[in-house]
Amino acid sequence: MARSIDNINNEILAAIAVEPVLAGLTNTSFTSVFRVFTFIIATAIWTVEKLQDDFIAKVLAYLEDLKPHTLKWYVKTVKAFQLGYLLDDNTGKYLIIDTAAQIVKEAAAVELPDALQIKANKQVNGELVPLNNAEYIALEDYIKDIKDAGVKVELISAEGDDFKNELNIYYDPQILDANGARLDGTVTAPVLDAIKTYIATMVYNSRFTLLHYIDYLQQVPGVVIPQMVSCFARKHGTPNYVAVSVEYQPYSGYLKIYNPTDVVINYIPYV
Repeated sequence: MARSIDNINNEILAAIAVEPVLAGLTNTSFTSVFRVFTFIIATAIWTVEKLQDDFIAKVLAYLEDLKPHTLKWYVKTVKAFQLGYLLDDNTGKYLIIDTAAQIVKEAAAVELPDALQIKANKQVNGELVPLNNAEYIALEDYIKDIKDAGVKVELISAEGDDFKNELNIYYDPQILDANGARLDGTVTAPVLDAIKTYIATMVYNSRFTLLHYIDYLQQVPGVVIPQMVSCFARKHGTPNYVAVSVEYQPYSGYLKIYNPTDVVINYIPYV
């Protein structure tokens, strides 16, 4: 990285100060002849270093374009999609970066035996939702433009997978009441809040793991033992739930609680 002109100039002056042959150069005026020369030399050195930086940046950008596209590259590029914009024919990139038009909030790329599966969702009012039909078609066409030749892409933008859960919560009666509310009145449903937070903050397209879920609920103040009674999930819109005994991979990339009755919490005092 190029040093500043002042830094370079100060290094030159420091070298002059310890050189016996140049001991006579003690004028501190910025207009003195030798100070003018050191400034000119410092500027020339800075120019060379700046040109080197620019050259390195261009080489790295060129190498990035040549590098085979990875799953992370596809995720990054899908998130860079701008609704209502066209890619430049020469560079394959947007001439104008408009973050307001970058509608894809979350994306994932999964390598299948015969295709590359890409999942993408936007965010509305803080919640993930599918792209509408026009947005889906636009993103699908964009992916055709940026993908590697010969790669078959399957684009998914779906409603979150349905999540249902029943729990027995053994609670400390000195902290929670029989309805799960804190006795100090600060929170009315801390366990339910924790469940919603866990579901909403899962890493996109990560697996829901029952053990991690139970461990998370164990951290809620007042919860002594969270006991799993049942846990089910399914692709939204399909008829049959799948029992989750260890983990579950959401088809859509995320889970969602659609109805209040989908989460049943039985509060049992631990005495």
